[in-house]
Amino acid sequence: MGQFQIKVDDKGRLTLPVQAYELIENDSLILTLSVYNKKVYLELLSSTDWSKKMERINKLTHLKAKALKRFVLSSSTEVGVDKQNRIRIPSYQRKALNLKKEAFVIAVGNRVEIWSETNWNQTFLELVDEIEAIEESTLLSIEGTDIEITKTDTSDAQIDLGGRNGLKSAA
Repeated sequence: MGQFQIKVDDKGRLTLPVQAYELIENDSLILTLSVYNKKVYLELLSSTDWSKKMERINKLTHLKAKALKRFVLSSSTEVGVDKQNRIRIPSYQRKALNLKKEAFVIAVGNRVEIWSETNWNQTFLELVDEIEAIEESTLLSIEGTDIEITKTDTSDAQIDLGGRNGLKSAA
């Protein structure tokens, strides 16, 4: 959890933050390009999580599935961690990100994201703008049951218990 501004050296190496150590501890790592709101970033995944991601992609049957698979596989590479806890980002990935001397490393659950400074700053500002809307319609999970609370007007809220009893309660 967290975001870290980290220097990238001339060889494309960056030092992973302590928060990524659990990810890199006992597994090989895959570095793959991803896209969010038309901005390219890198995902650093354990080989276990990479396999799960590929299983999901391989199950897709729509027409765009081939393009997605082509993009993911052609933009991915296995990376090692050196004794100083650095990974080397290949030049084609640095070019795709427009990654210069600074990177933002974002710890998100079971993966690490690596963003160029420009893309992360733009994305973060967009997220800030969306926070109010996200907070108003939040999906909560309680003991495996999805509960969606959406405000329908100023006097009541609609609560959906994941297909179970729908309730209305005063807001």
